[in-house]
Amino acid sequence: MEELLKNKVFIRYFPYISGLFFLILFVSLGIWQLNRADEKTTLLEKFKVGEPYKELVKYDELNDFDKVKIFGQYLPEKQVLLKNIPHNNQFGYYVITPFKIAINDLTVLVNRGWIAKSKNPADLPHISIDGEFRTIKGYAGHLPRVAIRSAPAFSQSNGWPRVALYPSIPEIETEIQMPALSSILLLSSDAQHGFTRRWEPNVSGAMTHYNYAFQWFALALAVLCLVIWHSRRTSAARSMQIG
Repeated sequence: MEELLKNKVFIRYFPYISGLFFLILFVSLGIWQLNRADEKTTLLEKFKVGEPYKELVKYDELNDFDKVKIFGQYLPEKQVLLKNIPHNNQFGYYVITPFKIAINDLTVLVNRGWIAKSKNPADLPHISIDGEFRTIKGYAGHLPRVAIRSAPAFSQSNGWPRVALYPSIPEIETEIQMPALSSILLLSSDAQHGFTRRWEPNVSGAMTHYNYAFQWFALALAVLCLVIWHSRRTSAARSMQIG
């Protein structure tokens, strides 16, 4: 008898409990999508504002497209070419050059820009640079990424520069045998010793986030309407039984 009573109570309140759960879930997902849209919009606004380049102080607190400048020297003997990078309907390489920061000997990977691929894959582009001390400036950023990589990052581990397929920073660290900062530096377009550079935030998805947010809020509203409908229907049924 007691077990039957518990089952009746569970059946009675289950629609409300599950409705509350999904209502909270859908509203939370909608808010998260709105926050993602705001983050992308803020990033674009920060990129467009002509802020000055600032000396890099806190190396573990860099955000994408922070404008920084650092003093040190390139390590030209250990450069990496990121292959299969498209630009204007042509494939080429991103030139990644380690840069040792003078004040603390930390290493940051510098993306010096895009360079076209030769018709003969064996002919690597000319990317030499000296190791003199200099100040460079650019944007904090990250390496290009893909969802699925068709092959290992490094297929050959001898000779420099080394060609890589969408490597991670830890994979580059293994090749150059030195630790690097978790953010890279996108060399500014007006800096010397760079190649084709056109850095800008990928914020085309901001409207997509707003669309997703609308869908989640619509689902939350649908759940709320179903719970209200169920409540009224149940109340009406009880009233008829009492009457």
